[in-house]
Amino acid sequence: MTNYVTFNDYTISQSNQFFLAEEFPSSDGTSDTVTPASDMGEIYTGTTGENGTLVFQSTNMPGQVTVSNVVPDGNGGTTSTQEFLLTQSGYQSNGQILFHDSNGSPMLLSNTQIAQLSNGQYPSTVLTDNGTATFNTAIACFTKGALIRTADGDRPIESLSVGDLVLTATGEQKAITWVGHRLMRFVGANANLDGLPIQISANAFGPGLPFADLIVSPGHAMAFDVVGTVLVPAKSLLNGSTIRQLDVKSVTYYHIELEEHGIVIANGVGAESFINVGNRSFFANTETVDLAANPDDAARMLSDYCAPFYDNGVIVEAVRAQIARRAETLGWTQSYDLLSGIRLDVDGKIVSPHVRGAVAKFLVPADAHSIRILSTSNVPGFLGINADNRKLGVYISKITLSDGFSAERNIAMNDPCLSDGFHVFEETGSRWTDGNANLPTALLDGMDGTVMLSITSAGSLPTWTQNVAEDEVQESVAA
Repeated sequence: MTNYVTFNDYTISQSNQFFLAEEFPSSDGTSDTVTPASDMGEIYTGTTGENGTLVFQSTNMPGQVTVSNVVPDGNGGTTSTQEFLLTQSGYQSNGQILFHDSNGSPMLLSNTQIAQLSNGQYPSTVLTDNGTATFNTAIACFTKGALIRTADGDRPIESLSVGDLVLTATGEQKAITWVGHRLMRFVGANANLDGLPIQISANAFGPGLPFADLIVSPGHAMAFDVVGTVLVPAKSLLNGSTIRQLDVKSVTYYHIELEEHGIVIANGVGAESFINVGNRSFFANTETVDLAANPDDAARMLSDYCAPFYDNGVIVEAVRAQIARRAETLGWTQSYDLLSGIRLDVDGKIVSPHVRGAVAKFLVPADAHSIRILSTSNVPGFLGINADNRKLGVYISKITLSDGFSAERNIAMNDPCLSDGFHVFEETGSRWTDGNANLPTALLDGMDGTVMLSITSAGSLPTWTQNVAEDEVQESVAA
């Protein structure tokens, strides 16, 4: 199978050339003249031979890719010889894109081979930053195991084929015209975490709605009756309890297309069918596989939907309020622990703190070889708080060390040594851990005996717990 990456209407494939470039800003500042470097600086022109295979993988940021040049190692394996992050900064509709690496060096990608002119020079092109080459992040799919209502009863989506009849929300029977599937992996620094699946728990919308946990992709629109049928994407419904994003290593997405966009029944609730707006290449069973594509293309218009679509505003808030009330009925409550269950791993042994308010104090040996700050962690995006997909543990505002002999040491939260397990320093003066952060033992150098380690928290993420026993939940559902 041939692998491709598409920047909307631009496809990277075997016929492309990828060069180091020379860039000349225009006088009006709106465009750049770009020419392949005088020595051609060729990085990639094919998929075999000495050049190996160039792999483009999208990051979580629009217009960014990580590029790896992979060549055979002679022993049947491959060795990555280059890997760098590029940001798209210019585009021309004839099929050329300008990138810049982290050092600002320009690189030109062309979907046609660039030939040397008779004067020995190479042709230049004018590229503008028009935002055409961007990555879409909303994915609309079911997952394997979703039960789709058909003329023959509820069937797993992976068992469906073209021609099978499904029942729509209006009670009509519609034939499937296409079935797509795609395995997505969420591993590595450049994994597209925006595509992590969302679980809609059984009974989240009401008794038996859905009748079993339904797992869909973030952009998959669900149907609700709010003064008529409306569609709301699952990612707009996240609440951290009955609807939450799953932290998984991989998932297989499926979708079905009907003669026209409609609402099918999945695990007893209404959900949209596939819309083909040029995004079919997301799926593996297509002639051109777009590694960076998402089937719910951001470019599709509201008129493409079979019902009014909302991803924010009063309609969405009304739906969220209804789901929140339902979660309370099912026994879900929200609580905060300022210190997020903080504890230490000191040389492989767990050390519990003495806690007062937002301050946790630990006793650790001055000659410790390893100290890690452990805590519970969560992802704001999984809780429906915001779009932040970082795993957050403790929001630390202050760390102090004292052995009772020398002066107390106040560790600056922007100290470069705080790296492993620490997120970036914030303007508030505080810093999030990821739930497992390394406190370098070099900070204890010169101290003797037992050291008092004090950690002050500036905040935490909420924790959801379900306090109703399962049999009680079932009774409330039946009622």
